[in-house]
Amino acid sequence: AESVDLDGDGLADLLVDQAHDLAAMTDLSVSTIRRWIDQGLIPARRTAGNHRRVTKSDALAFIKRRGLKLTT
Repeated sequence: AESVDLDGDGLADLLVDQAHDLAAMTDLSVSTIRRWIDQGLIPARRTAGNHRRVTKSDALAFIKRRGLKLTT
């Protein structure tokens, strides 16, 4: 995973690489994850290359809120 200071507070925020990583973690389709990100259900930021990035804490909060199980 990548670490970047997203909010300028001097602390690195751990990121899930892309929407497909979150999809793999939850056994959901990538298109479902992308749609939920685009609808604002999962907080995400875009890279300069327009890739979606989700912090691990936001990903885990979403998984918990939805009652989803992590796959292994």
